[in-house]
Amino acid sequence: MTYNYEVFTDYTDHKGTVTIADGTTLEARGNGTIKIEVNGRPTIITDVVYVPKLGYNLISIPQLTDRDITTVFTRKNAILSRKGESPMFYEFPH
Repeated sequence: MTYNYEVFTDYTDHKGTVTIADGTTLEARGNGTIKIEVNGRPTIITDVVYVPKLGYNLISIPQLTDRDITTVFTRKNAILSRKGESPMFYEFPH
């Protein structure tokens, strides 16, 4: 989920709601595809939901698992990997 409409490379309007971890329900206005850079290489993420009032970008670990992506968290980073591909690292802000 993202609050930033400008990151979408492909987008479809639709109305709905999402419930975040603290129980708050927010309006979702659509979904689409975004392209980000991870470890210096372009990465495409599909089915990203646009939630304008979301304070942060969020990623769903169950959705990653459904796509055969393994996620490992340490104190300093997250490591995402898919069999046969180089892992992606995300270092948490200090």
